[in-house]
Amino acid sequence: HTVDAKRSAEAGYSAILSAENVLADANSTQRDNWKHLKTNSALRFAQQFGSDPRAPLVLTQAAQELLSFGDLDQAIAAATTLTQWQPAAKKSLRHDAWLVIGQAQFDSERFQAAEIAYAQVLALLAKNHVSRANIVDRMTASIFKLAGQKLAADNKVAAVIDLLRIQKLAPDTDIAMTAQYDAANYLIDLQEWSQAERVINDYRRRYPKHSLSATLPAKLVLVYQAQEKWSLAAAELSAIAKRSDEPEVRRQSLYLAAELYEKAKDLPAAISHYRDYAHAYAEPFDQVMEARYKLSEIYLQTKEAEKRRYWLRKMKAGDANAKGARTDRSRFLGAFASSDLADDEFDRFAGIALKLPLKRSLTKKKKALGRTIAAYEGVLNYGLAEFTTRAGYRLGEIYGQLSRDLMASQRPAGLDDLALEQYEILLEEQAYPFEEKAIEIHEVNAQRAWQGVYDQWVKSSLKSLQTLLPGRYLKPEATLEAADEIY
Repeated sequence: HTVDAKRSAEAGYSAILSAENVLADANSTQRDNWKHLKTNSALRFAQQFGSDPRAPLVLTQAAQELLSFGDLDQAIAAATTLTQWQPAAKKSLRHDAWLVIGQAQFDSERFQAAEIAYAQVLALLAKNHVSRANIVDRMTASIFKLAGQKLAADNKVAAVIDLLRIQKLAPDTDIAMTAQYDAANYLIDLQEWSQAERVINDYRRRYPKHSLSATLPAKLVLVYQAQEKWSLAAAELSAIAKRSDEPEVRRQSLYLAAELYEKAKDLPAAISHYRDYAHAYAEPFDQVMEARYKLSEIYLQTKEAEKRRYWLRKMKAGDANAKGARTDRSRFLGAFASSDLADDEFDRFAGIALKLPLKRSLTKKKKALGRTIAAYEGVLNYGLAEFTTRAGYRLGEIYGQLSRDLMASQRPAGLDDLALEQYEILLEEQAYPFEEKAIEIHEVNAQRAWQGVYDQWVKSSLKSLQTLLPGRYLKPEATLEAADEIY
């Protein structure tokens, strides 16, 4: 029986060799048939004569041939049998078998199984083996495809995990760069802001010159804003404003950077960016008006009055010269600026003391009065109720202030009682018309309440009238007594 078994094995192996010899001379039509006959003979040989030392090699070759035919499942089955061979086949044959499994699983779109197979191939190779890089490429391609399948199944979390594994397996390869970039995008989609921030910044550190790195600042702006890291988002926008090749992107980035620095309460940086914007971009008109307004408000916070006045004047002039570009908002800002600038004129007027010689100081005071009245009349010309009532109140106060200042002015020294009395009468004669004018203006302002406007300035005019005309405006309200009894 031993002799028969040996002869049978030799016969089986001869059949394989014969098929190989026929293949050499076969035409193209016959070649495929003989290839399949040879492969089938090899599979039968390996199955029937497993103890034959030639069986592992024959089976490995059969698996490779099945792979070349595209018979993927049979190739996997044959190669798997070889990997489980007892006693274990040579390392080189196991290497080839796992390679067949890896390729067949990949072609079958079973990418996780392909990754496992390629990992087995790597385990059989020396660390410095020339083939390692190629196998790593195949393994990372399997992981990338596996991530794609998970994305198709709407499992972005698992896909991201796979994509980030590629970086650890094959750092600084093209596929690793692509995978990490894609992972960052999916993390943004998942609103995993903290991890997205780490992945993007790691990418930028690793690949500062990669073309994709140019798109990262915009992504970081989104990520930082989502985490309310306003200063970091502003810094990215500031960099975009300096480096972008697109003028509109530069413009928008500069303005948004200013807004975010303001939100971060970094006022010096906010001022710098708003100022750069206001000087660089006259259009769009609405936006530059807002930049001027922001500067005026920030300088109010920093108590830099003269710088604030500069931007108030820019705002006022901008609206005045806007022509067809004028909007309701620009008109509001123009009125706002005019009103604040008029208040400055009022403060200068109020600060001029009436002292001897009275004629000289009064002349100076009246010049300031003229400038202040003109300023508030300019505010009234805007026709906006919220500023009209304020200007009305201030105009009344101007005349009231002048009347009070006259009565409180310095008296000449050395006057006897009669002369002093006559001097007082003269002052009253000069002050009275101003008081009357103050009353007239405050009454006009107070009457706006009848038109449905009852803001703080209307209330202030009423309060001033209570001082100026207490007999008319400081009367207690009449109340009706009501009896509790039912009648």
